Amino acid sequence: MMMFPSFRQGLALSRTVFFTPIRHGSGRKVGKHGKPRWKPVAPSKEFILPPQDRSSQEEKDQYDLLWDQYRDQLSAVSQFLWEEHLKNSEVGEAAKIEDGRELEEQNQLILQNEAENAILEDKRKHRLKEEALQKEEAIRADVQRELAKEKELNEKADAFVLQQIAELKDRITEENLLQRIQSALDNPVDYEYAIDKEGHIYKGRYTKSLLIPSEEREKIPTPKQEDIYIEVQSS
Repeated sequence: MMMFPSFRQGLALSRTVFFTPIRHGSGRKVGKHGKPRWKPVAPSKEFILPPQDRSSQEEKDQYDLLWDQYRDQLSAVSQFLWEEHLKNSEVGEAAKIEDGRELEEQNQLILQNEAENAILEDKRKHRLKEEALQKEEAIRADVQRELAKEKELNEKADAFVLQQIAELKDRITEENLLQRIQSALDNPVDYEYAIDKEGHIYKGRYTKSLLIPSEEREKIPTPKQEDIYIEVQSS
């Protein structure tokens, strides 16, 4: 009775029979690595025949069908994984969508920044305008204050000059020098004086305080006006 190999054995036989040799740069066909050609066959394998594929055509067709299905399914899975990789990678669709979203968000942030800068610029212009007005008002107030001080100083100077002019009316000049000397000799002035406890002054060294009636006694005058001083401002 002839024994046919199973499907698994047929698959192994087909892989052995239909093995495609590798070509190197020399162009020679090289099979699997084994002993060199000049060495004889091993005694244990001298009378062993190489396995032969005894599968039926139906099994071969079934194997080809399964192999084609496996290859198609593997290709489909590989294509699916490749598409998922493209979607989730840096150059995939998801990355492009993410880049577009980030670019749109960046543009929105730039627009918000420009709007905020415009608002800050308007506030800065308004603040600078108010500061300029305040500075102008402060300068105007300083000018008015300085003008008032200068006017007051001029008034005090004029009053001082008028007072000095009034005091210089009785000054001694070259023309009235002899007349003043004669008048001084005729009317000697006694600068001696005395003051009692009540504040009465008695002029003259020969004046007797007891002989002067109380209603005729002269009281030391109390100053009613302050002396006029000219304020000199330091530059």
